[in-house]
Amino acid sequence: MSDNVKSLEECSPLYDEPLTRDALIRLLQDDAQVRDLITRLVGDQTLTEETAAPMNIEPIATPSDTGQPAQASDDTLRAEMAEVLALLAVLRNKPSLAPGWLIHEASEGDLLIRLVAIAAQWDRLLDLWDGLAQRCKQERRPAHALELRVLQDCLAIHNRIWDTRQASLMSVEPGTAYDYRCHQRVTPTGETIHELWLPGLCNAGGEPQKLPLVAT
Repeated sequence: MSDNVKSLEECSPLYDEPLTRDALIRLLQDDAQVRDLITRLVGDQTLTEETAAPMNIEPIATPSDTGQPAQASDDTLRAEMAEVLALLAVLRNKPSLAPGWLIHEASEGDLLIRLVAIAAQWDRLLDLWDGLAQRCKQERRPAHALELRVLQDCLAIHNRIWDTRQASLMSVEPGTAYDYRCHQRVTPTGETIHELWLPGLCNAGGEPQKLPLVAT
């Protein structure tokens, strides 16, 4: 401000009296140089304020800002994960189908992550098959529909890690000739397959890892 006042003193011979409000008004009325100086000062101040003004950064829109219910995205995600969530519900109700896979006190989100992480591992899938085969042998029966569903759903999770190849179940039709190199029988005798108890497992490389469990 002192520089501005000095400029007024230098540009106007009327600056012989104290620079009061009335004196400044008379300067503006009577001295063109003062009016020009004031105009430039006001213009510089306006430019400075515009330059110093903070940028107006638009906040990221949230579902509530856009008028969309916050629940919408959650519902979409759950719909996309419906099959895995259904598998999780089965294993929570019947943990004996996959012993040690789940932790009872964990939240649904933690359980879901754990389930996907375990089912994606081929060795754990082989362990699952062994457990189901053991149940079939002990109870002298084919796998139940729920057991087959668990095996199929876990295999589908495992196959998400592959792009151009897939692991698969190995089935066999009743009436097929029994071959120890291709089948695992649960009966001591017989040369013709009477019933498939549990499909076998073939890895993503096309190699049989678990032979179909059959009754002859």
